[in-house]
Amino acid sequence: MNHKSFALPWLIAAALLVVMMPLPAMAQPDYSGQWTQLSAGWSEKVERTFHTSVYSPSTNRLIVFGGSVLGTTLDDLWILSNANGLGGTPNWVKQTPLGVIPPARSRHTAVYDAATDRMIVFGGCTSFCTPALNDVWVLKNASGIKPPMWQQLLPAGPWPGQREVATAVYDPGTNTMIVYGGDNGFPGGTFYDVWVLSHANGLGGTPQWSQLSPMGGPPAGSGQRWHSAVYDPINNIMTTFGGYNNNDMIINETWTLTHANGIGGTPMWAKMDVDYGDCPVRTSHRAVYDPIANTMTVFGGYNPDVGLMNDVWLLWNANGLGGSHGWMQLFPTGTLPVPRATPSLNLDPVTNRLIMFGGNAQEGYTFTTWVLTHGNGM
Repeated sequence: MNHKSFALPWLIAAALLVVMMPLPAMAQPDYSGQWTQLSAGWSEKVERTFHTSVYSPSTNRLIVFGGSVLGTTLDDLWILSNANGLGGTPNWVKQTPLGVIPPARSRHTAVYDAATDRMIVFGGCTSFCTPALNDVWVLKNASGIKPPMWQQLLPAGPWPGQREVATAVYDPGTNTMIVYGGDNGFPGGTFYDVWVLSHANGLGGTPQWSQLSPMGGPPAGSGQRWHSAVYDPINNIMTTFGGYNNNDMIINETWTLTHANGIGGTPMWAKMDVDYGDCPVRTSHRAVYDPIANTMTVFGGYNPDVGLMNDVWLLWNANGLGGSHGWMQLFPTGTLPVPRATPSLNLDPVTNRLIMFGGNAQEGYTFTTWVLTHGNGM
């Protein structure tokens, strides 16, 4: 298996005093998370990997776009209702969006603006990645409460190079999307750059790309592709973990980028030296961030020495602030999902539940949805 065959409502106020406290370096939290497979009205038609999904907390819906299955690149759009497993029976419904449908793609990025119910899609890979993409599309009414509609954005300024397996995060306060890394689908085509798209949801002005010039980097040892990235909107910090570096090696380094949206100061890369624990080396995993608890939760992925994985790890003080930083493995109860790479992973900040869908498993492409309680590790 090689790497070419493989990503505000807050927590309830009563929990704030607990989750605001940083974890001590050697402490294992009282963790009682449990995996549950949703009995959704699924169909094999939703099976896929290399897709993206975003989650709408206000409607409890998971929005899935694109990906690939059995060598076919997809352009379809699906919505899962009651996606966190609460409030009713989960059910998949295929959507028929208005507007021009984006070209089929996989290995792309997607972020979500909850305030306007808009999903923003960037780049990815056409069939066989010849070529990769650097276009931007917005899906209006993404949660499907009203008819969804696609709109292509045509930003001003020079555009990022065409790329796949990058990461993107979204800052709702400034309506900016931050894109980092990826590759152009060819050997030696790895990117180390950081780009910011203003007016990313298509509202408030003309979208424009701007390339950042961070100090302290680029992080030569960090994962520039097939990595994960999360964002702290309170402190404007992006945290990246794992993936392949420019030497085609899988690593387990964690880096932070301050002033990640290019506002408020000079962006700066810094390698995080953790005080306790090491998350195992991996690529093609997924991660989510809880800005109140300041924790990053990592699920699954691939390591050639281990194979596909289904483990869950927690990084506390994940934005690089707040004292000591450390990794610990979480051990959920319940039946575990089969090991997999390149699923999608979202956190419901209201109920603190992780929602994991799809991916590439030893058994093939998956079409199941799983929910993990206590998703932020607490």
